[in-house]
Amino acid sequence: MEVGAAWMENVYPGDRNNLRSFLDTPDAVRAEKFVDYRLIAEEGDLLWVRHWLLHRSPAQDGRRRLQGMLMLIPEEKHLEWECLRVSERECNRVGQELHDDLCQVLAGMSFMTHVLGQRAARSAPELGGELKDLHTQITDVTERVRSMAHGLFPARLNYATLRDALNDFARQTRIRFSVQLTLDLPRKLPPHSPEQIIHLYRIAQEAVGNAVRHGGARVIRVAITPSARGLQLKIEDEGTGFPATSIRPEGIGMHVMQYRARVLGGSIRFKNRTPRGAAVLLSYSTSQQCSVQSPKKRPQP
Repeated sequence: MEVGAAWMENVYPGDRNNLRSFLDTPDAVRAEKFVDYRLIAEEGDLLWVRHWLLHRSPAQDGRRRLQGMLMLIPEEKHLEWECLRVSERECNRVGQELHDDLCQVLAGMSFMTHVLGQRAARSAPELGGELKDLHTQITDVTERVRSMAHGLFPARLNYATLRDALNDFARQTRIRFSVQLTLDLPRKLPPHSPEQIIHLYRIAQEAVGNAVRHGGARVIRVAITPSARGLQLKIEDEGTGFPATSIRPEGIGMHVMQYRARVLGGSIRFKNRTPRGAAVLLSYSTSQQCSVQSPKKRPQP
């Protein structure tokens, strides 16, 4: 790193706001407090570090002097990235199998029940109504499975804008869960990379899925608003909320949401609403330099 340069100049742009917030926290000078972020090393490599703040010196010439301790954590972050990559690959595989196999079987069953219904109308009219109901149910299930497959394998996200991705997410969610979902987006959204879009899509997907499955929510609002860090993605529901013991991330899904937030250079909070319901709040940077990058492959020994 360049000798004499301000420390923040060496920090990855997508992580600077998060680091500033930590350094400005009054009780940050405590051994158990730390922040993880990326440093830009020689040749543009990114190094994950864990930073403890140990001492603050009075400001001189308008500049603060901070003393702390750093620990490289590339292996931990590399493992997190690999877990996320494998999870995404498995989601894509299951989604493709649902679409290419199960959806086709259901479509065939739907056609067969339709034909049987037409025949029954002539030879056994008393069965016509039941076959029509069966055909309707199979059609509904086919649409739900297709929506589920699309959610697991959103191939369009590789070229969609964030607005397109979230609109599609809202439509698929309404079909899959039969809930009232409101999407509130600003008139203008800054450009997002495909990697950023997939992380935002997955965070919204996990939050809404938890609200429906665990909170029994039937009314959900997804909104993007300006924040101090750039943008805030807010998912609110009117369900039963988080149990008192679950506000802190404990499940795998909530931990994955936290990791996705860190990759975006942001932070995520989980809280209950008054009088009922839950909220997931993601604040992240909108800098166009904050594209999500995978760690470089390690040389084999």
